[in-house]
Amino acid sequence: MLYGRHKGFSWKSLISMAINGIKTVSNILITFILIGVMTALWRASGTIPFIVSKASTLIRPSVFLLMTFLLNSGLSVLTGTSFGTSATMGVICASMGSTMGVSPMLTGGAVLSGAFFGDRCSPVSTSALLVAGITGTDIYKNIRGMIRTSLIPFIATCVIYFAIGSSVSAEGPIMDLKDLFSASFRLEWITVIPAVTIMLLSILHVNVKIAMGLSILSAIPICLFVQNKSHNTY
Repeated sequence: MLYGRHKGFSWKSLISMAINGIKTVSNILITFILIGVMTALWRASGTIPFIVSKASTLIRPSVFLLMTFLLNSGLSVLTGTSFGTSATMGVICASMGSTMGVSPMLTGGAVLSGAFFGDRCSPVSTSALLVAGITGTDIYKNIRGMIRTSLIPFIATCVIYFAIGSSVSAEGPIMDLKDLFSASFRLEWITVIPAVTIMLLSILHVNVKIAMGLSILSAIPICLFVQNKSHNTY
């Protein structure tokens, strides 16, 4: 603001510019809060543990790197967070890879590339929402464009990970995540309702904040009555 004043703008004009700038990203700030609430409730309701435990059964030593990439891509699309994906599915895949004797560099590369790819194409991605808000564009149109431009790289990446995975000698026991998560969660199909809600509403191009709000509302009763989570739990 001091530099703007130095360039000849009045204090009134500078304050007006600042307020308009805040208005531009106010919706994004609200969305950030909703994403934080939604992902936290997905964990508490067992949605993420259920998805991770079921998806992990698809991992086999021969296609470990490919499945690591695909599973992290899928979870990142659902949650819209590359960091959250890396901290959940990514950690699980890293642990499995270590057990199988796969190079941690290869596993880490598959985790990160999958997490960032999914985050790029997610309708609840904070970065995608920020770009749409600042540029005044429709996020769903942006995502369609990003999917078109990333389709060939995505297929090429799958082929590369499959080829590398086939040449890597991976062996060892597969982690039983169902028993691991069952100690803290009831892994029932009802727990996927919040994820299904966000997917269906995104396909129908429902406003992102409304879609996340409904996903949050669907997760709350699952937390309370299926997982029996209350404030005393924390």
